[in-house]
Amino acid sequence: MQNLHKILFALLLCSAAGLRADHYVAQNGQQPEWPFTNMTTAASNIQDAVNAAVNGAVVWVDDGEYYTPPQATVNLGTNVVSITNAITLRSINGPAAAIINGGGSNRCVDINVAAASCAFGPAVLDGFTLTNGYSYIRGGGIQVYGYAVGTGIVQNCVISGNVIGKATEYAYAGGGGIFSYNSVGFSPVISNCLVRGNRSFNLSSLTNVAGGGGLWFRALGLVVDCTFTENETENVGGGIYLNVPRSVVDRCVVVSNTAIISGGGIYQRGISMDLRNCLVTHNSAPSGSGLFIYSTTVAPVYNCTFMSNRFQFGSSVLNGDMQNNIIEDMIVSAGTTVTGYNNCLSSMPAYGELNNTIVTTNNPGHIGFVDTAAGNFRLIPASPCVNAGANQLDWLGGARDLDRHRRIDRFSGTPDIGCYEYIHSGSLFGLR
Repeated sequence: MQNLHKILFALLLCSAAGLRADHYVAQNGQQPEWPFTNMTTAASNIQDAVNAAVNGAVVWVDDGEYYTPPQATVNLGTNVVSITNAITLRSINGPAAAIINGGGSNRCVDINVAAASCAFGPAVLDGFTLTNGYSYIRGGGIQVYGYAVGTGIVQNCVISGNVIGKATEYAYAGGGGIFSYNSVGFSPVISNCLVRGNRSFNLSSLTNVAGGGGLWFRALGLVVDCTFTENETENVGGGIYLNVPRSVVDRCVVVSNTAIISGGGIYQRGISMDLRNCLVTHNSAPSGSGLFIYSTTVAPVYNCTFMSNRFQFGSSVLNGDMQNNIIEDMIVSAGTTVTGYNNCLSSMPAYGELNNTIVTTNNPGHIGFVDTAAGNFRLIPASPCVNAGANQLDWLGGARDLDRHRRIDRFSGTPDIGCYEYIHSGSLFGLR
């Protein structure tokens, strides 16, 4: 009888135009009662409320720490929460208050959206801490993918202390914090997240090389306004591993990540990605400690700042497109063609055609940072990088820098070089 009630309830929600009940989760000693549509009858674990939600519904989660429920879903590992349709899972009081804990043996969240649900809108995870998650193959903290044109959104989350330990051979594996895969046009968005202290290990001896201590991303998607810090991999891509389809990484800070092989901050492989308005600093790897690019097509890098790590192009057939970047140390492999405009480099690489480049002779003081020792890489007024960028990129018109200031100066009509715009002080007024 209870199952019949559930079926009738789901049919009612799907057929009634605009009727999408909210559902609730809490740990207040309440008496849970399906379908959990108020705090008095809220579910005591997240999965119960998610199972009651239909496309378009919102599941609200009150303060507490949530562990793997008895009815956990298994999908390449056991999950504390499994989302298979277009719902929004949102905490009431933000990531400090709502914690999804994998217990060291389970993935925290699996977003796996079927084609039938993609048409209803995105699947959204908003405002949680995902911690202590584990997967033997991919996405210790969270796995995000779908089976049709659509999107999954992970926003306002802290993804910390999760692990991927690859125990079996698999083509797509990695992502200690986040794993996201593009299938049939599914375009995930990772926004305003802190990805910290995640690990991917036991990967280096296997045929299918993977990695991504913080993020493994193979998608026509967007990573924006995120910080990746203190992540680690025994392979490539300590902070971020980008694989194949064209994606955009915008306004991100990638700092103090480690890779045992290459790409301490970011490792990019395959079809190009756009890296924009990012600060990449103090990352570590034997090669390409800041950014390692191994690509057979154009690899656009725009308006970024690379300091205290090494930037390396690692392909003999790469056509790199670089504009408006500050790069302390850059290596280009023999036979590689790197082209670009209006960059600031410590020295000119042996291979490449970099036009209008400012050469600093390995002197950060010549760039004109506010405080290099303190990690403040904003520009001082006298910096030669102010109003020195190229304005040849379509996206610059509406773009924002790492501080979310306009990239195009209203007086000069040009951007600055690097991830920050220098903002003039004083008043602006007109006379008539």
